[in-house]
Amino acid sequence: MKIPTTLLFLSLLFFSTLQGQSIHPIDSLKILLKNTKVDTSQINLLHRLCQQYISNGYFNLALQTNEKLLEITKKTRYLKGESLYYQNLAFFHQKNELGFYYHWKAIKILQKLKLFTEAQKIWDGFRNYSSTKEYKKIAIDSLEKCIVIYEKEPKNDVLLAEIYKVLTYLYIQQNGYDKASNYQQKAFEIYKKKNHHQGVVSSLLNGITILEKLNQPQKALEYSLKLAEIEDTVKNSEDLGICFHLIGHFYYRVQNRYAISIEYFLKAVESVDNKDFVLQSLDLFNIGLLYRNQDYHTKATAYFLKAKEIVEKNPLECMIHITEIYNALGFSLSSENKLKEAMSYHLKANQIAEKDKNKLILAQSLDGIGQIYLKQEKYKEALEYLFRSLKYSEDVNNQILNSYIYLYIAECYEKLHKEKESLDYALKSYDFAMKANWGIVKIKSSLLISELYGEFSKFEEAYSFQKKHLAFKDSILNKDNANHLADIEVKIALRKTKQAIELLEKDKKIQEEENKNQRIVLGSVLGILAILGLLAFVLYRNNRAKIRANMKLLAQKKEIETQAEKLTQVNATKDKLFAIIGHDLRSPLNSLKGLLSLLENRNISPEEFILFSGKLKSGVEHVHFTLNNLLVWANNQMQGIEARPQKVEINALVKENFNFLEEIAKNKNITLKNKLPEAVQVWADEQLINLVFRNLISNALKFTSNGGEVFVYAKENDDSWEIAIQDTGIGMSSETFSKLFKQEVHITTHGTIGEKGTGLGLLLCKEMIEKNKGKIWAESTESVGSIFRFVLPKG
Repeated sequence: MKIPTTLLFLSLLFFSTLQGQSIHPIDSLKILLKNTKVDTSQINLLHRLCQQYISNGYFNLALQTNEKLLEITKKTRYLKGESLYYQNLAFFHQKNELGFYYHWKAIKILQKLKLFTEAQKIWDGFRNYSSTKEYKKIAIDSLEKCIVIYEKEPKNDVLLAEIYKVLTYLYIQQNGYDKASNYQQKAFEIYKKKNHHQGVVSSLLNGITILEKLNQPQKALEYSLKLAEIEDTVKNSEDLGICFHLIGHFYYRVQNRYAISIEYFLKAVESVDNKDFVLQSLDLFNIGLLYRNQDYHTKATAYFLKAKEIVEKNPLECMIHITEIYNALGFSLSSENKLKEAMSYHLKANQIAEKDKNKLILAQSLDGIGQIYLKQEKYKEALEYLFRSLKYSEDVNNQILNSYIYLYIAECYEKLHKEKESLDYALKSYDFAMKANWGIVKIKSSLLISELYGEFSKFEEAYSFQKKHLAFKDSILNKDNANHLADIEVKIALRKTKQAIELLEKDKKIQEEENKNQRIVLGSVLGILAILGLLAFVLYRNNRAKIRANMKLLAQKKEIETQAEKLTQVNATKDKLFAIIGHDLRSPLNSLKGLLSLLENRNISPEEFILFSGKLKSGVEHVHFTLNNLLVWANNQMQGIEARPQKVEINALVKENFNFLEEIAKNKNITLKNKLPEAVQVWADEQLINLVFRNLISNALKFTSNGGEVFVYAKENDDSWEIAIQDTGIGMSSETFSKLFKQEVHITTHGTIGEKGTGLGLLLCKEMIEKNKGKIWAESTESVGSIFRFVLPKG
């Protein structure tokens, strides 16, 4: 039997502590491995052992152990084990080889398994080193040396493309976009030649990233459209969703085409429906931004809330951009003049950003708070927050955010009648908006500049910016664009309806085909059933006679068994009666007969007869009591006794029986105590209950030694009385107790001074109580005494 891993590990620690020495972790892991079956536990232990070997410089053993880990992983199909394999390789190559590449492979597997927390931990641990320029240089040098080797072997071209892809990523990280573009093109050519779909897609995505970094949105849009065309051929809805997302993004970047951008973002949401929560929430967020930029703030808020709902339901996957959603909600609600709600969202975002030291989110949240103070005409507070926001925004060099912050600072100064400062900041806002091609800020900043130039009587400049303002406004907020926006969601709804109709028609055709097949099958089944039915009828007729005969035999057998059981009971009754008559009744009568013969033959004097007759009296009374029990029991067995219930005073019955049995109690010096309450009335047959009391009290006297006590008491229930007869006698053994109230067992025992019994009394008590709708039971402790309790309905 295998020892549980945890238990073995704890025992090793315990014994090593006792001996005052420590076991090396490598030895501990080896022992654990010997006692662990081949499963996921062994894979995890091999992972730990491999890392111990690397830490202690046993590199050859580490590689051997890692290969064994991979072998077991393939056998057990434990995909996480493959991630552990790459983690070990990454640890092995962390400073001088392909550490980055293997970390990247390990993380991709964990993401595929949706183990996002573990993936994040690996990345956090790795990036502390890999984020340094020194590491990136080592990684690039190592990978470029690999290229020299692999380029000589054509069979390694797919692996070569993978290395090109990693180098593309590394150069993007270092802003080396020319080299990144070169490696991206090389990877793309290999993947395209090999018809490697996923490779082609990843290469194009890297190309789009490079083009965006180089601020070439038009070319990035062309790549995105090409990517969508490729993905559409394989009908991969998730990858198509990414394509639609990119197209929507670049349509806005290139041409400020809000309507078509929103349409593609909605397509993306529809494509990845509940499959990629990150992309789904991001596209809903983007739609909200576009509506907000068109001053449709209510719609914007609705989409931001949808995005927030998805993110909060899937925190492990999506929490990375919850702060952006909080800020977006703050801006949108602020535009609807819901300032209290807006402030709460900005503060939430600010709190998270401060914890994460995220300068961009800090800049956005502080900007939002500044805007709220601006709306509340608290210009001093507004400027304080806007300048704090500007510091963070300039640190991250976000041109769009800079354009907004400068605009709101300009508006604050304009409200404070500081027109010169206002104009300076408005011009800066306009410059950043032009560089970023950010339409909404171009509209607002150009209008403010025009108004400020008017204040300074510079009418030519004012007129120039007024013209620009109108041109931007016409371009971005034109009527056709607004109409198109209004129609977008209707078109999406119609498309969904059309798809639903097509699906219903498809289902209908499938159903019709299934119905046709079912009719054929049904016809065949009915034909077979007809044949089977005919055969069944013949078999039924043949077997019916057999069944009747068997049923008759079974009935006869059952009747014979019933008669045999009754006969057994009659024989048992007969044996019991003969035993009682032959032993318990004959002995006292024989004694009386002998005494009378002696008197008749004058062998004893009348005085001696009187002396002996006193001793015979108890025997004759026993005979009388036994005969009375026998007659009642026999009558019940032969004809059945019918109870005639009435109100019965229990106190009267107890007193009557105490008087009747008083002489027996005096002879044994036993005290009889009546502890009943004054009014104890039950609904029962008085004669039958009297018989019960006589038997139970007589039994109590029989088994109580000289000087003992017998007492009767009662407890009132809701609808019944519980009556108890208790003695301080010899009690019963567990064997005797187990036989009480059982008709099939005949118990005859002698009292404390040899009094005889028939064993019928308790059976009679049980039958009489049950006939009066009651219940009887006993409690007994050997050498302590017994209690017989019975319950009867209230009278």
